[in-house]
Amino acid sequence: MISSRSFRSGLAKVRSAYKNEWALFKTRYWKIYVVTALVLIVGAVIAYHYFAAHPARSDQALSALKKIVLAKMPRKASGPGLALAIFWNNFRASIIALAAGLIPFLCLSAFLPIVNGGALGLLVFALKTKGLSVPLVILVDLVPHGIFEITAWLYASCLGVYLSLNIVSRVLAPHRCDQESVSPEKSFETIGDDPTLGDVSLFAQVLTSFVRIVLPLLLVAAMVEAFITPILHKAFFS
Repeated sequence: MISSRSFRSGLAKVRSAYKNEWALFKTRYWKIYVVTALVLIVGAVIAYHYFAAHPARSDQALSALKKIVLAKMPRKASGPGLALAIFWNNFRASIIALAAGLIPFLCLSAFLPIVNGGALGLLVFALKTKGLSVPLVILVDLVPHGIFEITAWLYASCLGVYLSLNIVSRVLAPHRCDQESVSPEKSFETIGDDPTLGDVSLFAQVLTSFVRIVLPLLLVAAMVEAFITPILHKAFFS
């Protein structure tokens, strides 16, 4: 049995951890997060208008998207098995977006919101061409789990971009200091990095943020998509 004192102590630690995470978000992540969200929106708008201008290609793209999704899901999966498959696939995409941040200069982590935005734009166009109520379908089939899932994707991409930018800052710092007589600490300020952080501390900070935010959101999203979204879909579209 867990004593009430131990429970309160554990709860206090959790509160402190998320308070620290909120401070990190406000001071270092939020601008990048907003940019990644805008990238997703722009990707969705561009994809929608592209397929509106080339409707014949939408069927091919939609078929390819279905094949990709179905290939990652076990056949006839439901309940816990479906939730686990959804979580694993989203976790894999998110960890790749984070790991892409280890490659400096290219900001490859922004690729995830571009792809997801394109997929959203394609789906909205496909729903509209089939005469379905786009707001209702999105509200029932996407919003319940998408609130958590898309937020997790954006946060993972944000962390990857943040990591990439700070690696770039560290690579260029000596050169910038030589040319401008600026200390390495000052060179980091434009990105919001803590000059007291070493490389290991930077990676640990990003991984900790991933565990605190992305993993719980992906877990909740998978549970909602596997257990709640099907019920809502049957209630509205059966």
